[in-house]
Amino acid sequence: MDGTMTKGENKLRYKHVIFDADDTLLRYRDDERAAFRRLFLSLGVNADEDLLSCCNAVSEKIWTETGLYDVHSPAIQKRYHYLYKEHIERVFEEIFRYCKECGIVFSKRISPENARDSFLRELETGGNYVDGAKETLLYLKNRGYILSVATNGLTAIQEGRTKELQNLFVHLFVSEAFGAIKPSEAFFAKFLSALHAKKEECLFVGDSLSSDICGAKNAGIDCCFFNPQKKSVPENVPAPDFTIEKLTDLMRLL
Repeated sequence: MDGTMTKGENKLRYKHVIFDADDTLLRYRDDERAAFRRLFLSLGVNADEDLLSCCNAVSEKIWTETGLYDVHSPAIQKRYHYLYKEHIERVFEEIFRYCKECGIVFSKRISPENARDSFLRELETGGNYVDGAKETLLYLKNRGYILSVATNGLTAIQEGRTKELQNLFVHLFVSEAFGAIKPSEAFFAKFLSALHAKKEECLFVGDSLSSDICGAKNAGIDCCFFNPQKKSVPENVPAPDFTIEKLTDLMRLL
């Protein structure tokens, strides 16, 4: 765990701790997998692990092809939420072709567009949490920090997926509602304004170097890189102020 300040010094320094959602507090691929499973069940198919793994792989492939990882691109920032939905529809186009080739028969006909809408509703009921998420949030809340979640994504989905945590944080900021995504300056400026907070009062915690760490550092906000996979930080990425490998490390830091 990087950072040289003691717990007491950090407590005096920060008033707000703002968390990313996906792969910081919530396991996106696990929630996605569960949503695929429930959707298939509604179509009369008990999806096995091979089919679900195929769905995850197709989703990852099309997410990359759609450019949704390129969050620094102005074109992607402008169309992010439209592309997010388009990505899901394309996923089902490919999955339905795969199912047809494998002889998997659904109990009713459904278009990729309708499957997309049903899947997004299923995703709202997710809630696979990263190890230590609830414990860490509860600890920090009891320590007196004002906790928030700031995430890219669709509002209804992120509200649903964080439902069980909402008694632990005060604000949920979602890019769809903001009309701006991380790492844009507009996103960070909007949540600072909503918090009525000074930059130096805030610590941003996230797992993404491109959207969380770059976004926070460019906005002048201290950040903590959640790095369970022990990734190296490229030279072209601003160095995070702190790095942790487990969320519970925040309990020692703060």
